Amino acid sequence: MIKCIIADSIKRVTKGFAEKIELDRVCPGLFEQVCKDNNWEFKLSDYGYNGWEVDWWAEIVTDSNTITIEGCMYYGTAKLTLSNG
Repeated sequence: MIKCIIADSIKRVTKGFAEKIELDRVCPGLFEQVCKDNNWEFKLSDYGYNGWEVDWWAEIVTDSNTITIEGCMYYGTAKLTLSNG
């Protein structure tokens, strides 16, 4: 179920239906699996993971746009926004 929510959220941001979407109970591995299933590219930032809250950053490249993700594994949250560049 969570994979469907993630995929739907990515599609909504990509198509411009939402400016940003915040998700709970997610981790980078789930995003990576969803991207693999949909033939999208998942790129974890060179920063990797940061601090005791395990902050992380990534990009998802779809057929039409790039989504930026800012996440925190301690809280299990992620914010998806359309990349500006």
